[in-house]
Amino acid sequence: MKAIAYYAMLLFLVPLAGFSEERDPFESVLPQETAATSSNVTSSTDVNPPSVKIEGILWGSEQPAAIIDGEVYKVGDKLKSLNGTLCRIEKDSVFIDYNNKIFEIGSPKKKEGK
Repeated sequence: MKAIAYYAMLLFLVPLAGFSEERDPFESVLPQETAATSSNVTSSTDVNPPSVKIEGILWGSEQPAAIIDGEVYKVGDKLKSLNGTLCRIEKDSVFIDYNNKIFEIGSPKKKEGK
C-alpha cells in the first residue's frame, strides 16, 4: 500500500518540480533564439547579401533544417561555402550572419510567390 501511495505522490509532484507559483504561465520556458531579431536584420539593399543558393527548407520537425549550396544545415551551423553562420530558419526563409550582419534570404518558392 505504501508503494502505491509513493508512486501516486510522484505522479502528482514530478510535473510540478521546478515551477513556482510566481511564474507567468504564458511565458515560454524554451530557450530563445538570440542571433536574429528584427532590430538587427539587414535588408538586401544596405549591403550585398552572401552569395548562396537556398535549395530547400525542411520545416515541421523539432529541428528545422535548410539545404544551402547542396549541404544540410541546422541553426548555429557554420556554412562551408562562406564565412557565415545560420542563425534562424523560418518556413520560407533563412537568416544568415555574414560579416557581422544578418541577412534574410528567401527560399525559391517564396521568390516565385507560391
